[in-house]
Amino acid sequence: MKRACAACGGNFDRDAKSRKQFCDRVTCKRARARGRKRKERTPEPAEIVQLPGAPVAEESSATTVADATCEVLAAAGRLHTPPGLKAMVLAARIDRASLDTASGLAAIVRAHEEVMAIALAGVVQEADPVDELKERRLRRQRA
Repeated sequence: MKRACAACGGNFDRDAKSRKQFCDRVTCKRARARGRKRKERTPEPAEIVQLPGAPVAEESSATTVADATCEVLAAAGRLHTPPGLKAMVLAARIDRASLDTASGLAAIVRAHEEVMAIALAGVVQEADPVDELKERRLRRQRA
């Protein structure tokens, strides 16, 4: 029984029960092997789900890591310092994550966290009333 090759279109003989799709030419065999190795799969976008009881994130206009980093550094007055600029460069690199491997991205994220800690060192944060109440309660329990 004759059949057309899926790679080159040429005719080749095959048995009646055979599921063979490619002829015996080397280029067609390579195409078959590559097709097995590279199955084209497009990942479906993940849906963001709010879990019950989970804290709701503060409203922010930031849609990327770079935007969020810029907001935090600007609020602290550290945007135009050397560590602040380094953090912005790393944040932009995180946003272009398709250029890096997973381990490379993890290293960049780790470096971003370290640079942010350095950039925000010494910044006095406003005390949160809830945190103050927790701290008072813990002091009373210890006494």
